[in-house]
Amino acid sequence: MLWPVLGGLRFFLAFIVAGAHLTWFAATSPVFLLERFSGLVAVFGFLVISGFSIAASYSKAPKGFYARRVLRIVPLYMLLVIASALVPCLFGGSIDLPKSTLTPPSATILIGNLLFMQGFLVEKVSTNPIVWTLSVEVLFYVLTSWVSRLSQLALLVIVCVLAAVYAGFHFFSSTYYSVLLWGGAVPLLGWAWLLGFWVYREGASKDAVIIGLAIGLCAITISNRFLEHWYPITWTITFVAVSFARSLPYNKLFASSLSLLGDASYPLYLVHFPLFLILHGSGVRWAFTYVIAVIVVSIGLDRLFDQPLKRFIRGVFQRRRKTYRQQES
Repeated sequence: MLWPVLGGLRFFLAFIVAGAHLTWFAATSPVFLLERFSGLVAVFGFLVISGFSIAASYSKAPKGFYARRVLRIVPLYMLLVIASALVPCLFGGSIDLPKSTLTPPSATILIGNLLFMQGFLVEKVSTNPIVWTLSVEVLFYVLTSWVSRLSQLALLVIVCVLAAVYAGFHFFSSTYYSVLLWGGAVPLLGWAWLLGFWVYREGASKDAVIIGLAIGLCAITISNRFLEHWYPITWTITFVAVSFARSLPYNKLFASSLSLLGDASYPLYLVHFPLFLILHGSGVRWAFTYVIAVIVVSIGLDRLFDQPLKRFIRGVFQRRRKTYRQQES
């Protein structure tokens, strides 16, 4: 049950992020309780699971790792970044929010975001602000082969140093991480990804999970920025899932349901903000309409676009490899 449970957890974490953003668009609702789990800590939980999963994927099958990563994240990402950039055009070129007015990004910003350069060379696309975390994650995908060669001690030391940088950042700057350029967000988020990588290589032992739990809680609590009341729950359930999910008895129906949600978690993370913009611009204010819409659209994107496209691309490459081998023989 490990991977189905982690998939379900990814969906829950994505939903926390969406719930935090929902407060910008809809009228007061019980759904707003999601915000108390802290969207920022949900992002850290995402990164822990990502590092954990990437360590598993790379250690089991290093050959073709980068091709798998490109296929996993790029097609849907490009579709939704472009769609996000075009959303204001549906409403006369701009969308008014309480805190800002959103307009289409410049060509430079759009191209930079499509190349995962946001936070390095260009600003994030304002009509889909969550993409700032994707460039950091992609950087660590690129560094995976190097990270895999580090000893566990060296990796843990790097985690602790970066976690300390994150914890102390607020003493030197009040800037939110998403607006930093030149890779400034990398050390502030990277410790969580590397921590997940380290925990996997430790076999997700109870000692490793306790250490990871303690490092995160200390760093997040000391930083004490952009947090909500229930953030310790968000961080703790991430490590509880990593540690205990593998010991749960397998249940086919439960596993299938969690896997469905897990598959939809990446679309949910990417699509919720531009979808909320469309609903807001259309005059929708009832929170549950946003919730129902984002769940349906996320699952639809996964089942009707992302998975079929991946199968098609894999099929093309498999046929080409087969043809090449036949010609060689």
